[in-house]
Formats: sequence, structure tokens, C-alpha cells
Amino acid sequence: MKIDKNAAERLLNKIELHDTIIITRHDRPDGDALGSTLGLRAALREKYPRKKILCISGDGSAKLGFLGKEDEDLPEEEYAGALVIVADCGSVSQISNKRWDKGAFVVKIDHHESGDDFADLPIVYPEAAATAEIVSNLILDFGIGTMTAEAAKLLYSGIVTDTGGFRFSVSPCTFETAAMLVSYGFNAGELTERLFLRTRKEAELSGVLCGMIKMTPSGAAYLRLDRDVISAFGMTREEAGDTVNLMLGIDGIPVWAVFIGETDGTYHVRLRGRGANVRIIAEKFGGGGHDGASGAHLDSEEKIPAVIAELDRTAKDVLDKQNKPGYNI
Repeated sequence: MKIDKNAAERLLNKIELHDTIIITRHDRPDGDALGSTLGLRAALREKYPRKKILCISGDGSAKLGFLGKEDEDLPEEEYAGALVIVADCGSVSQISNKRWDKGAFVVKIDHHESGDDFADLPIVYPEAAATAEIVSNLILDFGIGTMTAEAAKLLYSGIVTDTGGFRFSVSPCTFETAAMLVSYGFNAGELTERLFLRTRKEAELSGVLCGMIKMTPSGAAYLRLDRDVISAFGMTREEAGDTVNLMLGIDGIPVWAVFIGETDGTYHVRLRGRGANVRIIAEKFGGGGHDGASGAHLDSEEKIPAVIAELDRTAKDVLDKQNKPGYNI
């Protein structure tokens, strides 16, 4: 990944120009959303101690709350002269801070392939493993902030979680960036262990939920969690979403999904693939994301069979390709 020098210099100019900087991310935050935004805040505060630099979003993560607290919202009039940085979010509908468009200038830092054109300055690199990788390089190579051990720890969290422990979408740049961050002195092993810990409740439920996984004829797997199931198990929304990882790493399953029932009767689907492009499936249903990890919002349960059919078709294509003579990774 090579960041455009002109874009980085424009960003630096805007940071220096504005006394108030508001950073936000996508809703239902994962490690990259929190790591990239909190890490950017830490680096900017270190370099610009007199500026008001805030992470403001409309929701949070109980599981990843140990990474740090975000900030209280500002009165709307204070947005008028602010620089707003939206990180790790490609679509307007997913921006957690609904006042993002009240700022004087909007920057988008992202690594999602698909998305909306909403920023005055888009800095988007789909080849990056995580938005935290982009932010790290903007700090290390262009000096938009000052790297500290705390900022490095947070940015590393974004990279290690979005790559599933360096299993997905990695490049030489990803490893080089991670190595630079670790050199700032935090305990990477202990941090990684904590980021991937499961609660006892999740461990106890996993056996039951694995028994609910269904398979399609071509080898795709899916789990459907209706509202009554979620309520019966006492699951939070975040815990329901994390069940997609139950199907990770199972031999012979190239694509999988979890359908999560919402209180309004709609469903959120989380899609995952190994050697398969599930983003194409997500986009057919108004969603998006990455080739190996995407999602979409379904306005009714009637759309679930169509998603399953796409999963089955994709699984067949992947397995047919892998079974061809001479196939290699």
C-alpha cells in the first residue's frame, strides 16, 4: 500500500487548520473501528495538545470497552467549524455519529471496497488489511500525529482483529506496519490474547449453537438467530453477531453466514468466506464490506432463502475450483 502524498499533505493541512477535530466510525464497532479511531485520537492529542480532539459515536462495544472510552457529544453549534474524520466506514447509513455532516470539512479514511462518496477528502485503500493500517502509515510516514505506545497498541488492535490474527487479507505492508507498532513497547501477545478471549457464556452457548448450524447441498453453512432464540439465550446484539466465528476454520466450508433477527422484524446478515468473495453477495442485498467479510441488512425474513441460495452457489464455485487438477493456494 502506497499512500498518496498529496492526500496525506491535504489531511495534515486540515488537521493543523482546525482547532476542533471530531473522529467517528461505523456503528456496531469492531476492533478496527475502535482501534483506528482511538489510536488516531491518541496520536493527534500527543502532537496537538491544545486542540480539542474527540472520538464521538452513537454506540459502543461492551466486549472491547477495555480499549478505551470515547467522548461525550458536543453541542451541534460546535460542529460548524470542526474537522470531521470518519474512519473505517464506507456507507453513510453506517456512520455512528449522525451529526457527521455538520462539520466544516469531512475526511474519510477507509479500506472498504464499496461505499458512498460522502467526504470532501477520501483516503481509501481497499488493499489495506485494516483502516488502522492506513492510519498507522499516515502517522509514521507523514506525521499527521505523533506515535506513542498507547496509540500503537490501539492501532495494532485494529490490524490484528481485522485480519483474524494475521490470517486474512495480509500483505508485506501489513506485517511491516505491525512490526513498527510493536516496537513502541506494548505487550502484543497479551493484547492479542485479550482481544480474542471468549466469555464463559459464549463458550457454554457455542455447543448448543453449533448444533443449530445448517448446511446447503454445496457446502455453505449458516446459522439463523431469530429474536426469540436471542432472547431465550439472553444474548446481546454483539454476542449474536460474534456467532459468525463459530463456523470459522471448519474444513470443507468455504462460505458461511449468520442471520440475526432485529426487534423490528428485519434481519442483519454477516457473511464470511475463505477463498470466496462474499462482498458480491452482500452488494446484491444492499450491503458491502470486504471479499472475505461482509454484511447486509434484510428488510424482511423472506429474503433469507435468496441469500442462502447465493451462499450455496458461491460454495459450489469455490469447491469446483479447488477440485480442479493443478489447483494451488
